[in-house]
Amino acid sequence: MVAPIANVSPHDAAGARAEAATPSQEVGEEEFLNLLMTQLSNQDPLNPMDSAQFMEQIASMNSVKQLMDVNVGMDQLMLGLTSLNNQSAVDMVGKEVVARGNTVVHEAGDSPHALLYELDGPAEEVTITIRDSAGQEVETHTVPTEQLAGEHTWTWAPDSTQPAGEYTFEVSAIDEDNNAVTTSTYVSGLVEELRFDSGMPVLMVNGNEVTLDGILRVMDAGDPPVPAMPDSFPEIDPTVIRSPSS
Repeated sequence: MVAPIANVSPHDAAGARAEAATPSQEVGEEEFLNLLMTQLSNQDPLNPMDSAQFMEQIASMNSVKQLMDVNVGMDQLMLGLTSLNNQSAVDMVGKEVVARGNTVVHEAGDSPHALLYELDGPAEEVTITIRDSAGQEVETHTVPTEQLAGEHTWTWAPDSTQPAGEYTFEVSAIDEDNNAVTTSTYVSGLVEELRFDSGMPVLMVNGNEVTLDGILRVMDAGDPPVPAMPDSFPEIDPTVIRSPSS
């Protein structure tokens, strides 16, 4: 005599198939196989599970396994990239860098500050605005000469009454047709310290916080600075004849 096979109601069987077909990420590979085998052992032999549904569940299991493997691989890749970034940041301590930014930390008795900026095109007029930490305008200066496209340096020499603190500078420019010229601002200096903010490396440059993705150039501290292109050249009188030694 054959032992009777336990039947499962159509509602319960449909629920079991739906649960097995769409496993959540919390269900591991072993739990999924146990669920699938339980469903197979309890199905009605007079109404077996459709083969297409069975193959769909197997494919779902493979997809979940592949996604789990991908997640593990991505975690390992991110760990390696983080380690590489941290090592790169450590190597920058003591180096001179140029980075995106517009912050100036002024201390009493400081020497003048060299402000770096770049013009995307030639400019007829360049205006530099200095603001305090509250965003209030402190000084505004207009560069007296026309400037070509490229990097430029302007020196801010605050007087002795300027309070110490954090300042920012803005650069705006127009061309000969009074059209705006796109500008970019930079900070430069020695990397004095390396900090970690939420696990991400942050470099301290002249009191400014600079992230790795903002670094544009790295130089040895002992390297001589690259001379800047003068904004204008002295006029030469063609009527004056000079000897080679003059």
